[in-house]
Amino acid sequence: MAEQLTIGQVIEQARELASPEAYLWAMAGAGESRTRDRNHEALGRLAAIPRVMCDISEISTRTTILGVPVDLPVFASPIGTTSLYHQDGAVAVAEGARLAGTAAFCG
Repeated sequence: MAEQLTIGQVIEQARELASPEAYLWAMAGAGESRTRDRNHEALGRLAAIPRVMCDISEISTRTTILGVPVDLPVFASPIGTTSLYHQDGAVAVAEGARLAGTAAFCG
């Protein structure tokens, strides 16, 4: 899997890797797709502001999520259709999160 730099690249890779049914389900959103649209809009507002001429010898993304130490300050949220994307479903999501050094909330 190639390194992804943008949301558009992630979406394109999902289109290539997922079955057509799974891809369309993920892209469709529920109801009027308001949550999906708001999430996409919010991601578009994020910006990384590079800091130049500062010491970067000791950078860490380590933090805690609900008191659990993690290496990556992002976590996987539960969704009901993970088995569309991997035969082990939520277990695969939890294992992927563990390998990335973060948490997964499975329901």
